[in-house]
Amino acid sequence: MKTKKLGLLTIPIVLAACGGGGGGGGSSTTASTGSGDSTSSSSSSGATTGLTGAQLLAAYTVPTSITADKQTNYATAFSNNDTGVIARCSVAANTSTTVYVTPNAVVYATTAVSDKAQALAADLTEQSIADVKSYFSQSTTTVGFTGTRINVCVDDQLGTSTAMGTGGESGEGSTGVLTLMSIDSPNFSTRYPNATSIYGTLSYVQLFQHELVHVFVDSRLYPFAGGFERWFNEGVAQMVVGNALPAKATVLSELDSADLITASSSVSSTNFNVYDAYQALTQYVTNEGTVPNGVGSILTLINTLKTDAIAACKSSSLGLVPSAAQLVDMPTGYYNSCYVGAGGTDARVTASFDSAWNVVMKDGDGTTPLLLHTADGANSLEATAHNRLAVYLQ
Repeated sequence: MKTKKLGLLTIPIVLAACGGGGGGGGSSTTASTGSGDSTSSSSSSGATTGLTGAQLLAAYTVPTSITADKQTNYATAFSNNDTGVIARCSVAANTSTTVYVTPNAVVYATTAVSDKAQALAADLTEQSIADVKSYFSQSTTTVGFTGTRINVCVDDQLGTSTAMGTGGESGEGSTGVLTLMSIDSPNFSTRYPNATSIYGTLSYVQLFQHELVHVFVDSRLYPFAGGFERWFNEGVAQMVVGNALPAKATVLSELDSADLITASSSVSSTNFNVYDAYQALTQYVTNEGTVPNGVGSILTLINTLKTDAIAACKSSSLGLVPSAAQLVDMPTGYYNSCYVGAGGTDARVTASFDSAWNVVMKDGDGTTPLLLHTADGANSLEATAHNRLAVYLQ
């Protein structure tokens, strides 16, 4: 079973996500057992056996390149880019005027975050952007993922909750924006109770990598961010991070716990115990050794979904005055009638994912479409997922 992984990412981490589309979706992360990788240690037991965030930060040395990126009295306010991302840096009173303007990001911080913690976040953001670009074979010279620096908010109050949409998750990312828990957050040890290094078990860097995959996907999909179905959106992020899957029986149990391959935002959106199954399904679909789609098929799916969504959503703007957001990437004379604002995804975009999938993804022979949903036809991935993974997993 061959999968492409980021070089740093060989240690399991628990990840969970929420959010969705419209002008820009949002996916968030929390590190706690019951949220993904069942091989991780529980953060709900109250026991902390690893190093604290303060200890990890004390051992870290800020690179001179990051130090040079520091700017004080920065005048441009943080923006969540019309996404569903909940970031406290959106409120000026919460936000320091000191930022780190790196080659690919502007890293803001809430006022209680230490300068060194903010610098670390800037460093890990740059490293993780490079990792994601490398994984998807993207140009290293492009600023951010689409030519614009990514807005990053480092928040000392994140990590208080695993509930979606609370603004208390460990991280959340969408089109050109993400917010992440600072390493000096009082919640750090709750989220990473067994941490031994920034790059080690339950590694802090993986929080950045996971969320930046969401930023990459949604930025490429914009203005149809959130267009991926939940299982695939999280599966791609998990696959890129490279977590080791648990035992076959564990993955199949997660898979059988509910219908995960669904467009509805029900159990597959809220159940943080099935992320291994998300990852396994995504690896199965993209793994060149079994189903010959490859990592490149994800990019093709993004492009096809966006094309299909434009066709489904474009409406004549004659006699209307659409907002600037409704005109993004629309043909002249048309506006995006699917635009519903931050955090929403129109049903036509959801349908476009299904239609794009059925065109792009191929079954094991390399030519037959790998149909997505049971309603699409016989031998669909939804209908046969258990049997397929039972053979694929070792």
